[in-house]
Amino acid sequence: MDSVPETPGPQTRTAVTLRIIAHVTRGWPRLGEPIVRHRGRFCYVSARLPGHREPTPILRLRYQGSADRWAIGIYLASSGQYTESELPASFGPATGTPEQGVDDTFILYAGPKTGHLRPSARTRAQATKVRNTSVMRPYNRISAHR
Repeated sequence: MDSVPETPGPQTRTAVTLRIIAHVTRGWPRLGEPIVRHRGRFCYVSARLPGHREPTPILRLRYQGSADRWAIGIYLASSGQYTESELPASFGPATGTPEQGVDDTFILYAGPKTGHLRPSARTRAQATKVRNTSVMRPYNRISAHR
């Protein structure tokens, strides 16, 4: 059985970097191009937030053996460290694609997306969950009688 590589290869790093840059520039165009760097099994993402002179660290992804599977960590300015356990539980699991990592962390630092971008599968699932709550059911019953 083949073992999972501990660090992403050059092609994976390049592909993930391009995916992150494209996702951030489409979703948060006012931030410009993010700064993406790789070190060992980690991918770090920073961005120039409005009102800041220097790039702000936002996200750290830890490689899980696939370009589409990374542990998502957020930068805590209060401690100057990254953590994979501080994301709000409502955001779902702490692993996902690089795009999910951007969505889960950038919203906390830079606010909601302002660009035109299709929602990720996770965002669509959260919206479906909200639509299926008891709060929405009475409306659906009323509109069904028309």
